[in-house]
Amino acid sequence: MAFFVASFFWASSFLQAQGTDTDSIALSLSTEEVVVTAQYSPVKAAASLHEVRVLNRALIEARGANSLEQLLQQETGVRIGQDRVLGSRLSLLGTDGQQVRILIDGVPVLGRQDGHIDLGQINLQQIARVEIVEGPMSVVYGTDAIGGVINLITKKAVGATPSLELQALAESRAERNASVSLLAPLGSKWGLRLGGNWGHFTGVGQDSLRAMLWNPKEQLQLDGVLHRSLGHGRLALQSRYFAEVVASPGNLRRPQFRPYAFDDRFFTRRIDQALNFEGRVGANGYLKATAALNHFLREKNTFRLDMEADTTSLVEGMQDTSSLVGAMARAAYSWAKKEVPLQFQVGIDARYDEGVGARLGQDTVNAPIDMADVAGFASVRFRPSRFLQLELGGRYAWNDRYQAPVVPSLQLKIETPSGWQWRAGYGRGFRSPGLKELFFNFIDINHFIIGNPKLGAEISDNVQIGLSRNWEKKGARWGINAKLFYNYIQDKIGLFEFVELPEGIAPAVDTSTLRFTYFNQAKYIAQGSRMEAFLKTSAWDIRGSAAVVGYYQPLSEEAPDLPKFTYALELSGQVAYSIQPIGLNIALMGRYNDRHVSYFPSPTAGELAGQRIQDGFFMADLTLRKALGKEKQLSLTAGARNLLDVRQANVTGADGGGAHSVGAGAVVVSPGRSFFLQAAWRLSLKKGG
Repeated sequence: MAFFVASFFWASSFLQAQGTDTDSIALSLSTEEVVVTAQYSPVKAAASLHEVRVLNRALIEARGANSLEQLLQQETGVRIGQDRVLGSRLSLLGTDGQQVRILIDGVPVLGRQDGHIDLGQINLQQIARVEIVEGPMSVVYGTDAIGGVINLITKKAVGATPSLELQALAESRAERNASVSLLAPLGSKWGLRLGGNWGHFTGVGQDSLRAMLWNPKEQLQLDGVLHRSLGHGRLALQSRYFAEVVASPGNLRRPQFRPYAFDDRFFTRRIDQALNFEGRVGANGYLKATAALNHFLREKNTFRLDMEADTTSLVEGMQDTSSLVGAMARAAYSWAKKEVPLQFQVGIDARYDEGVGARLGQDTVNAPIDMADVAGFASVRFRPSRFLQLELGGRYAWNDRYQAPVVPSLQLKIETPSGWQWRAGYGRGFRSPGLKELFFNFIDINHFIIGNPKLGAEISDNVQIGLSRNWEKKGARWGINAKLFYNYIQDKIGLFEFVELPEGIAPAVDTSTLRFTYFNQAKYIAQGSRMEAFLKTSAWDIRGSAAVVGYYQPLSEEAPDLPKFTYALELSGQVAYSIQPIGLNIALMGRYNDRHVSYFPSPTAGELAGQRIQDGFFMADLTLRKALGKEKQLSLTAGARNLLDVRQANVTGADGGGAHSVGAGAVVVSPGRSFFLQAAWRLSLKKGG
């Protein structure tokens, strides 16, 4: 941390001395109308070459969302899955969550479990907006960006009114949440933001044997940002701490004689520091630079609880601790001049990861395993007229563990004189094998799973075509947006049984070895369409969207009678109305998930494939938000989540979903209907305010 603080003040002095007064690349635009993800510099969303979906602060509050999981529940193209131990996970336009990059101010969130980030661990209290770019963004962001990028943009303190905000939430399903946020501009150039959030959930669905469908958990997050405005740019020093404890009660054993149970406790901790600069360099340049250090820790402890004696003891051999440290340095320089139709961006991206764990090691477990990656990326943008933009990009990387692929991209945007915008693009994406997939070592009486150091990267080829149009008349705005997408992933990493041959290990044909490792064996395809429309007036905010996603069925290669794709429909809508004279906002939201059909190798003799069907379901939320006080410094939000009390989705034809599922026949969807009340008080600290 001392290094980042010293670097902050040195960079502040150096960059201030380099300042200029003119620039053809805009620096400061209203945060409500600009996007920064995958951009040369901040631009209005409508002017962006890439389509960017923006979920702003007003939408976050209208949905009563406290976490990224709650916010994305209403987004078509995004499917949220649940695991009672690992938390929530997502898929984006049919692409698995381990192939989606999640960032906070451009810095990757560290600590994937089974390849996924638990979205319930990402709190939105200090978030100004969320930007989503669908499709491969590996040229700019590197690995894990096959399916797209989700970038959370935090609130800024420079130029803000000094204020203290307190917030508290109580929910009928025994959930409590409290947060505090301080915005303190320190003169005209400095700004400080401090925040903290605490949440507690007591769990839902306890059965007669103690185990719960939704485990109790407690979270704590602390974060702070020190900003320095340099006139031509902004320097920010960020620090964030997150901790979560999840308790997983085990089933009661031997209930009639000296009953006992095995309980699991999961502890997760993230500590992140980052130093960011963004702003003008020279008359026509724009620089974005980041240095970050991330720490992740995950502990699992298993205890034996003896009921009669009321004693707890650790179970030998059932403890597991893994940690990961990630360091990154990244810089991107862009050049543009209004009278010149050519723009370009060049950048460098370096990353180092080191992991330690009882189940992570090649020859010796608990020995550090590391991976280093250095990449260069560049793109050239040609704009011969205001109606046409064309961008060519590429990325080349060196990695000390595998052969990194060369990644190209092509983007095209055509805007007609009448305002219609056509976007088309091709992009190659990739996902590097993780340290677990390379060096996992889990061997005991019940398991034999090892990593494969010879893994290569997953590679995807993605094509998208989109059409959009916005209108504005007499204070009303409305628009439509439609797109088609196709994403082909080859060399997909999967877990397979293996045999040992003289030339090395190979996937087993008879699938009876009961020894598993990872191979680049699979391929996967997602294709479909997505469409959305909106209407916004001074009082109404109406949004609707639909997506049809086709999921590739690998067994169709062996069984021609099976469909190559199964399709699922997703519908989402929101109607919000503002009664301005009394300061009341009402929002009703709904989301429909179609049934999901897939095929799996059948265990029945003479049958090649079995069919798994997960039922569809519809969920709806309602929120009412009332502003009070002369300056509306107090707001009360009341609402209901999951009005129809949907808890599970029935599954036929296969088990309900793995080691952490609720059992055969169903997958968990929600803890059930709940009612909540949230109060937020914003106190102005301005003199005389």
